Amino acid sequence: MNLLEKFEKLNNKLTNLLEENKEIKQHYKNLQEEYQELKEKLDERDYKNLQEENKELKLRLEERNKQCQQHILNLKKQKNEQLELKRQYKSLREENKKLRENLNEKENQFQQHVRNLEKQKNEQLEIFSKNLEKTLEKFELDELNEVNENDIKNLEVKTKFTISPLIDDDIKDKEFIQSIEDSSGSVLFPSKDKGNQTHRSGYLHSENKLLRNCSDIRVVVGLDFGTTYSGFSFCYVTNPKEIITNDQWFGEFISFKTNTVLQYDENNEVKSWGLPALTEKPGRRKSSSNKIRVELFKLHLGKLPDNLKPHLPDGLNYKKTIIDYLREIGEVIKNRIGQHWPTIDFFKQVLLVLTVPAEYSNKEIALMRDCVYNAGLIEKKCSKNLQFTTEPEAVAIYCLNDMENDEILTIGCRL
Repeated sequence: MNLLEKFEKLNNKLTNLLEENKEIKQHYKNLQEEYQELKEKLDERDYKNLQEENKELKLRLEERNKQCQQHILNLKKQKNEQLELKRQYKSLREENKKLRENLNEKENQFQQHVRNLEKQKNEQLEIFSKNLEKTLEKFELDELNEVNENDIKNLEVKTKFTISPLIDDDIKDKEFIQSIEDSSGSVLFPSKDKGNQTHRSGYLHSENKLLRNCSDIRVVVGLDFGTTYSGFSFCYVTNPKEIITNDQWFGEFISFKTNTVLQYDENNEVKSWGLPALTEKPGRRKSSSNKIRVELFKLHLGKLPDNLKPHLPDGLNYKKTIIDYLREIGEVIKNRIGQHWPTIDFFKQVLLVLTVPAEYSNKEIALMRDCVYNAGLIEKKCSKNLQFTTEPEAVAIYCLNDMENDEILTIGCRL
């Protein structure tokens, strides 16, 4: 029974009581007339009896009137309550309508955001695909014939101590294997960026030399800071075959990588990072508006056109986001190394090898070094405990070590 039906029922009761009251008054009037007639006809004794009876009736009538008046007051009170409930019901309906409109608007905005991200992803994939096609066209197969089995064996000996690479999910679209040096300095695959090749090509050739120069190094960490996912592996230098890939992240199930995502509060302080930054749902609507989620910020370092780079909220820049993320994942690295080797001095006995896209210039690599320093992963900006390798180089080294006992078929060999 809704409020209107209750109100109508109470109103009908009130009407009936008023009619009943009217009838009682009429009856009272009739009694008075009868009383007058009887008074004239009866003697004095009968008159007294009638007078007492009349008095009694009058008292009863007054009592009944009081009850009726009280009932009327109760009905009026109930009527007012019903009106108030009706008003509240109407107000709730209006508020519910507004909330539904806001929800629809938020849903539309979310769907539009998803479409924009999908469009941005497709545009990036198209650009990466074009770059990949251009790189493939530049391959010269004649140079591959110059590489013999002895070169490959020498390269395997030089790269025996390697770090298991954590391949970023988007590397297949962005880069291709570019250059691998053999013992004589020859190149398996020509590099697209000759300027960058000079900076990076010495990594494979001088890896063992680097470890000899850094005699204090006890642990090597390979960090893959990716656009969408990040992760790291580590091992002790005396046992390079026992490579440990981290699969322990805060608030997550076992996974070799975590999302490259940050969530900031209204003061631009990191609230959460990784998968929790995507899955955390605030309990109150007011608090949710104070949390800012930032993704894909690594794209600001590449050669992507400005119109394809993701927007960053006011008060944040891509350098701060990179530093904040490296600081958070750096804490996990330090904790994991501390769990395995409690006596290790992180800043003196740990070599950090950071993978970067092949397209990065010296300027972008220098900026990454600055970010690592500000994130608290090295003591000095020029520290030798931080080295860079390109993602294609890391993939190639891993493949060579993984196929160490396999038969390798090279172009130009005789079956």
